[in-house]
Amino acid sequence: MKKTLLAAVASIAVSSASFAATGWLNSYAYVWNGTADTYYDLNGTGIQPSNFNGANLGSFNTVALGGTLFLNSEINAFANGGDAFSNFSLWYRVGPTGNVTGSFTQASATGSPAIFNTGGDNWRGIASGVNLLDGRAEGTYQVQIYLSRSHTWDAGAGGPYTTYLNTTGDIGGGVPTGTPPTSDFFTASYEVVPEPSTYALLSLAAAGLGAHVLRRRRK
Repeated sequence: MKKTLLAAVASIAVSSASFAATGWLNSYAYVWNGTADTYYDLNGTGIQPSNFNGANLGSFNTVALGGTLFLNSEINAFANGGDAFSNFSLWYRVGPTGNVTGSFTQASATGSPAIFNTGGDNWRGIASGVNLLDGRAEGTYQVQIYLSRSHTWDAGAGGPYTTYLNTTGDIGGGVPTGTPPTSDFFTASYEVVPEPSTYALLSLAAAGLGAHVLRRRRK
């Protein structure tokens, strides 16, 4: 009985050690505005211009720069021994400021290979989202995101399982059927403004109204 118990404990210890040999490395969200990428830190320590959470991505119109504000993510993680990643994903949703609801859209890492070893058992994948300006009327918006990584461990003997990264850190670790987060999403804001021609028309309308009022006063 004692030998059996010791063997069970040893087995759990070895499995736990292997299972624990994976985790998040510094990962980033980045946006392409038609001319350049701007990187935002999700869980690193300050080499990027600012944290994504609470960031203002800027003001955009659907004409300037081709109406482009693409959301992407560089996802980094490490895994040892027989651990093998099967998916890195960016999850996102967009809505008016203060009223972001509905389901998240998954954008999985793509490429050939989609997930690759950058050296020392450090793995990377690039997940591309969508143009955040598509179909957006003038107004202010928020985009909420989180990341996920899925893999097996001990050459497939353990798993597959999925863990998630939100503002509280790594969640779902050690749970074969990891549960996506329901709160604490990384949240950034941006604004869609009228295109320049609209501004010009508004200025002309204002000038015309002013002239009309002035003529009435002179009469």
